[in-house]
Amino acid sequence: MPTGLLDPSEDIPEAASRELMEETGLEAVMDGILCFRQAHRPSSASDLFFVCHLTLTDPEATWKACEDEIADIKWMSVEDYCGQERWQGSPTYETLNDTIRKASQKAQESQDHKVEGMIDSLVLPVGLGYSGTNAVFKSHL
Repeated sequence: MPTGLLDPSEDIPEAASRELMEETGLEAVMDGILCFRQAHRPSSASDLFFVCHLTLTDPEATWKACEDEIADIKWMSVEDYCGQERWQGSPTYETLNDTIRKASQKAQESQDHKVEGMIDSLVLPVGLGYSGTNAVFKSHL
């Protein structure tokens, strides 16, 4: 699963697409956020890790691993990914992976392969006399 850090002034959808492109050569757009975790590290800043659902812009595209960052690259089933030994015994990662499993199942059951219930992102003007934009993340309420 490609991962990485936000660049300065970069929003989550841009970062998710960029990281996928940098690490695999695949282009995609973010459909939404499935879940995220917050971790507090002693004597450093808190860390947020977002699990995003993306759709490839070209489903027939082939990947190319970034040799500086990726030791191995392969397609895996969601169950194979989530069932890896490395995740077992961690309530945090077992919970994140359970969400990934459920989203995959919902996408397979849907005619249009969409996942309902994700957190959407919007880039909106700040307003109130301020210039610029803010990223807003909202549920489907």
